[in-house]
Amino acid sequence: MVCFYIVTSSLLLMITEIDICIPCIWKIMFGIDCIGCGLTSSFIYILQLNFLDAYLINPLIFILIPFGIIYLKLDYDNFLKKSKLEKNN
Repeated sequence: MVCFYIVTSSLLLMITEIDICIPCIWKIMFGIDCIGCGLTSSFIYILQLNFLDAYLINPLIFILIPFGIIYLKLDYDNFLKKSKLEKNN
């Protein structure tokens, strides 16, 4: 559900310039960027194939996306394994 919100809000911001993204509580409380600040903007730039700006805003995105893909692949493999076991029982 969180992933759906992030993707939806990113696409909405990219296409219509309507910003419904969650503000950073760390930045609101302390006035400085946290390690995650700019990830949504970086993701939007990646969707637009603007990799340089994505890197300049937050280079962590290039670490998180591959790990996210690997996690989703492993989770999907576990799902398939469990459904095969249930079919055999």
